[in-house]
Amino acid sequence: MKYKLIFTIILLFLSIISVPHVSAETSIFQRDVVDIKDLENNPRIYDSTTAYRKISVIADINELERYSASIGSDEYFLLLDVTYLDILEGFSKGDRVMVTGSFKHVPLGKDIFNQEYVMHYPKRELGEVAISDVKNNPAAYNGKFIKVVGNLTNIRDSSGKTIMYIEDVETEKSIKVLFYGVTTLEKGMKVQAEGLLNGDSLHSENVGQYRDSLPFNVLTGFEYVTTFLAVILMTLFLALKKKRK
Repeated sequence: MKYKLIFTIILLFLSIISVPHVSAETSIFQRDVVDIKDLENNPRIYDSTTAYRKISVIADINELERYSASIGSDEYFLLLDVTYLDILEGFSKGDRVMVTGSFKHVPLGKDIFNQEYVMHYPKRELGEVAISDVKNNPAAYNGKFIKVVGNLTNIRDSSGKTIMYIEDVETEKSIKVLFYGVTTLEKGMKVQAEGLLNGDSLHSENVGQYRDSLPFNVLTGFEYVTTFLAVILMTLFLALKKKRK
């Protein structure tokens, strides 16, 4: 009974510390998802000019021209802000996207959505890519989640975020990273950044010093360590149980 109680307590402890890591992307890249029909029928509820809030909308690109862009259908559609067209580079009419930003209701005109982020939907994760590849063909990576590794050549704070420039060691091409968090990184470090590429910038909440592969994943709840310990404890428990018999 004594060994069984100890074993149960240890398993409970392991289950607590091994809770999977929650991706930060759900905080800045996705907010409350609102249907276009709701925006059409109840625009005042979501109007950011009276009560600023960010929302997300999932729909197909209905129009994508130099001076006009929209998502939705012919019946229900939402105009997008085309002030910065590079955020839509690489997208095509018919692509399913998630846009996140603020909705502006215009009573005597056409409502418009000021998008901060545009991503392919469902989310596309490409893993680690070379900075030079991104710079040579940004349209192929725009709206997708990527990971880059390189030398930190510049870092500064700006309006609640950290602006970094990470340089490819071989080609010396660099990418701009907008980091939404607190960091102790310093110029000259080898770093890695993961996030959503939009326009000429990588938006990220996951930036850190680069280290070679470790025997366990220290960023996702110590899954490998806890699994290993659980196996050992189970073996000991069975051995003690057999000994008592």
